[in-house]
Amino acid sequence: MITVSPRTIDVRRLTFKQGILAGAAIVAAFILLCQFTMWPIAAVIIAAWTPWAYRYTLDLVKRDARLAIYFVFIALQNVHMCEHVAQMVQIHILGRPFSASHGIFGAVLDTETLHFAFDSLWIPGCMIYLLMLYDGRDKWLWILFPLAVWHCCEHIVIMDYYLRTGIVGSPGILASGGLIGSPLSRPDLHFIYNAIETWIMAKGFLGQNREVQG
Repeated sequence: MITVSPRTIDVRRLTFKQGILAGAAIVAAFILLCQFTMWPIAAVIIAAWTPWAYRYTLDLVKRDARLAIYFVFIALQNVHMCEHVAQMVQIHILGRPFSASHGIFGAVLDTETLHFAFDSLWIPGCMIYLLMLYDGRDKWLWILFPLAVWHCCEHIVIMDYYLRTGIVGSPGILASGGLIGSPLSRPDLHFIYNAIETWIMAKGFLGQNREVQG
């Protein structure tokens, strides 16, 4: 009986050509997911990733419970960010209009209510809670603070318009056609908001993780 021992792929040992091919395959697969709104496959990927995330979170709890909360904070933001990346692919690569670009999971999860709950309640709430846990000593959370509050205000304005009119997709404050306005469309603007927020959260989490590791 022949047994095959599983090996972990060390990305540092990939050749340049292998790296390019792997990257191209990942991009092609992501575009395919965006093209056909293949949410069941995306759900399977998340389900497969969840046990690792669970074990990693438990390991963080043993070292510093605050890190575990920070990890959950950034993990959910990354899932949210993937939806914004998918929307950019659908609009700028696949040529769909904004009204038909709902990310990988489709229109069911692309609602004004869900965006409001995530960006105006979840993100500010977690940020303030983490600042309290770290006694205000996390500089990256303070850097995140003004952007998160502004992003929160954007979705308050959008939600207010949606509740009054029932119209989905209003520009909010800074997007083209908004209260202040800019050359950026709402999808482009909110992609930028989330990209910057994700980067700041990652810097904060990695910084705190290094401190715990010593």
